[in-house]
Parts: sequence; C-alpha cells; structure tokens
Amino acid sequence: LAAAVRRFNEGLTQKMDPTTAAVAQARALTPDSVRALGRLLAAGDFTLRELMRIEQDAITRLLERSGIVTRQNRSEWVGAAGALTDHAKDVLEGMFVGLVLATPERIRATPPGILRKLERAVPYLVAVRATLPKAFDLIPSVVAAVDALNDARVRGVSLSDLASQASLFGDGSQLDATAAKLGTMLDELGPRQVGDAF
Repeated sequence: LAAAVRRFNEGLTQKMDPTTAAVAQARALTPDSVRALGRLLAAGDFTLRELMRIEQDAITRLLERSGIVTRQNRSEWVGAAGALTDHAKDVLEGMFVGLVLATPERIRATPPGILRKLERAVPYLVAVRATLPKAFDLIPSVVAAVDALNDARVRGVSLSDLASQASLFGDGSQLDATAAKLGTMLDELGPRQVGDAF
C-alpha cells in the first residue's frame, strides 16, 4: 500500500524541490534498508554521498527492493552508466536524514557538517525506535539538539551559552540534559565518532 501511494504521488513530489520531496518519501526507507545503508557507512570513513558513488550497484539494488526505484522512475534515479544521478543522491540524502529531522526546513537550516554526522547516527536511532519501548527513543532529543545548535549558530553564541541564556530568562526553550549532551556530541565529535557513540 505504501509503495502504491508513493507511485500515485510521484507526479506531485517531482514538482517539489529535492529536500521537500525527500522528506515526503522518507518513510519508504524501511528499517532493513536503513540498517543496510548503516552497515555500508560503518565500513569506512565516507559520507552517504561518497558511498552512493562507491557502492552504486548495492545501493541501487537496495532502493529497488524498497520499491523506491521502479521501472517508471528508474531514469530519474539511475544514469546510463549505472551511476546514481545527482537528483537521486540529493533525494536519498534527504530521505535518510529526514527520518530523524522530519522537516525540509530543519534539514535546510542545518549545516552540512552536522548532517554528515547525523548520517552516522540515523541507523541506530531508527533501529531503537523500531524495536524498543518509546522511552528509549532518542530522536526527539536529537531534533531538540539540532534545533539548539542551529539557533546558537544564528545567534552567534555557543550551545552552552544558549542553554545558559534560556535558563536565565526562563523562556521555556531550556534544553534537557539529554538534548544538551547530544548537541555537544554533534558539535564536537567527528562523523565516525558520532556513529560509534550511537
């Protein structure tokens, strides 16, 4: 049913910008697909975009199994030489981080460096959400951490300064301890370290 709905909506999502279309399609990535992408990412020190170049055949097969790449849309996703198109790479990146960040606006507001770190965390966050009780789900805390990092960057302050200001003025935007730790981790660690931490 999900695949049928996606196919019927393809005409609409093609008119959207890649990030908006990606978030709309993010649920098409099954936990198994995310886990497989996570294993490929964990095997080296590369980004998801680099992985799409290195492992293009494996990723294309994965997208076909998920029903994301079909006979109808294959030319948009896969070029003549079998390489994933730039459009495909943009959409898959957006789908992957969209599973956690949930909105195109949040993805666009987040610096590429933080998005690359989140790529390493996505498989673990999705696995926990799919298999453990809600109390263990860290995605809301990760979203709060990313929002705080983006807010701090816009204001030109550090994350700890932002948390102190929110606490001082009591404006309700105070970060909880988990979100503050996750924000610090996303700010200070490298992509591989973030993946290892999750």
